[in-house]
Amino acid sequence: MNVHERFKKIDALDKDRKITPRSDGEILEMVNHPNHYGGKEDLYEAINVIEAWGLDFHCGSVIKYIARHKKKGSPKEDIEKAIWYLERYRDECLGE
Repeated sequence: MNVHERFKKIDALDKDRKITPRSDGEILEMVNHPNHYGGKEDLYEAINVIEAWGLDFHCGSVIKYIARHKKKGSPKEDIEKAIWYLERYRDECLGE
């Protein structure tokens, strides 16, 4: 099953739950370039920065959570997640 088929299946499930489905294009944008990570038009979209800087998983996650902390959910929770990843990187990857 390809990505489009999976999202059509999700849309069908949403109809059963009385949720207004979005078009495939809108869903794919939320997967590929969600606004809380900068959005497609943002030069500094989190994934672009992470890849440009060649960051590993831990440091990339730190950047991701800091970049989105005021755009999605709880800012405090995202900062706490960033700190968790940074401390894990320090302890696991730097051997301290």
